[in-house]
Amino acid sequence: MCAIGAVLPNDFYRPGFEAKDILSIIDNHNELPEWFKEHRLLLCDLQSAHDEAENVADLRAELETLARNWWIDDALVDTITEFRCY
Repeated sequence: MCAIGAVLPNDFYRPGFEAKDILSIIDNHNELPEWFKEHRLLLCDLQSAHDEAENVADLRAELETLARNWWIDDALVDTITEFRCY
């Protein structure tokens, strides 16, 4: 599952979202929750963190940086124990 799939409510998922960037999905799907539009840049950074990571250590590092940049508590980053890149 990608970073966006982890936060996207199941009712809004469409198979056509696969392999697309979150900004184009938001721009082309008005039915998405409003908070997706409000937090589009954060979602873009989450997608990039996932896409750029090659293993769990990379993902943790990317998410720690993202948390610092967005002033988000990174306490949960250490709980990530596996990473799958599809």
